[in-house]
Amino acid sequence: MVVGSLIVFRFTQISNSTLTGYDWFLLVPVGTLSFVVGSKWLFERVSLLSRFREFWSISCLVYIFVWLLHASQADIALSQSPVGQAFASFTLHYSSLLLSLSGVHPVVTGEVISMGPLSRVGEIAVTPLCSGFLSCVLFAAGSSVVLLDVGRVLGGARLAIAFGLGVAGTFAISGLRVFLVLITGYFWGWGALAVAHAYLGYVLFLSLISLFWYLTLDWCKRIQERRTAAPVGVTPSNP
Repeated sequence: MVVGSLIVFRFTQISNSTLTGYDWFLLVPVGTLSFVVGSKWLFERVSLLSRFREFWSISCLVYIFVWLLHASQADIALSQSPVGQAFASFTLHYSSLLLSLSGVHPVVTGEVISMGPLSRVGEIAVTPLCSGFLSCVLFAAGSSVVLLDVGRVLGGARLAIAFGLGVAGTFAISGLRVFLVLITGYFWGWGALAVAHAYLGYVLFLSLISLFWYLTLDWCKRIQERRTAAPVGVTPSNP
């Protein structure tokens, strides 16, 4: 059901220009309800996640926030901002470097990248929406809610390290996505590039966020357990 909710959300992104008010009225509740019920089952029944069931409500709030961000088209406005455009420029040159290291010799002109005569695709525009800035905004927004609780356990220094690593990882994975989409088009053409462009970002972003928060929350649990197990008046050493 969680996967289904993400497919519904992605469908609304791809078909945004052709959707009617009735479509939104139907798809938003279906996608949200599917995520709420599916994630509740995961947090309750999957042993790997059951230790963190108190974060179920937070994950639902983050999902709803993403819907609102897209429905209001704030994602486009953020991506077109000066910061978003700076991210786009950096992402373009970062992915170009990865292509060069892979043996492809790209040429970058503005927002457009060309991968030479051996490429199965022509010139490709890497727009601010591809920059990874929006992913960083989503990570920061979701994390700000979670960290209100987590921060009390981790403390200021650990909290800053965890947040910084999360933002850096999110940005790096966004650049890796652009590279993988381009290299897919280079070898297999427009059809494969379109599929990679539509879904690869979600796979990478959700994989990274899931791993990051699992490790971070597990870290918090270990700190809490050590503090609980420590004798009264004795402060446990740092993990």
